[in-house]
Amino acid sequence: YPSQSLSLCVNDGKQLENFIGPHQMFGSAESCCAAIYNHRDDCVPSSLDPGSDGRWVDGVMKGDPWYPSQSLSLCVNDGKQLENFISPDHMFGSAKSCCAAIYNHRDDCVPSSLDPGSDGRWVDGVMKGDPWYPSQSLSFCVNDGKQLEIFISLDQMFGSAESCCAAI
Repeated sequence: YPSQSLSLCVNDGKQLENFIGPHQMFGSAESCCAAIYNHRDDCVPSSLDPGSDGRWVDGVMKGDPWYPSQSLSLCVNDGKQLENFISPDHMFGSAKSCCAAIYNHRDDCVPSSLDPGSDGRWVDGVMKGDPWYPSQSLSFCVNDGKQLEIFISLDQMFGSAESCCAAI
């Protein structure tokens, strides 16, 4: 049947919940594409291999989608796409697809997305434990878990003591 949100034909078993009538159901991707999306040359291959263009296809692909994190300027797949109000056209099947579509000006997007914090920055919600930050009163770095109490900004939080000390 035709998926309006994906602009291709799908066979996901969700035709009833998507209110698809019998006149919109087809026996093959070829017949669906010929009837509904005959203006799209890529309809049949895209329908047979959803996500081949790098887009995330909910219900077809496993795991969490990759999406751009505006605060980190890289792509993440932390499962928080709904609470962050990410639209389906900004969800991707891989870090590489996400970076190519959103951050193509950044050569380090894919490695930074695959290994957040590799540049020494703290990545909240991804890294375990407490971040390292410069203690104003002690003139060295600490990771005592009090960064929120004393209003330390994310750009002053680091993944290791070495990264913190190098920054101050």
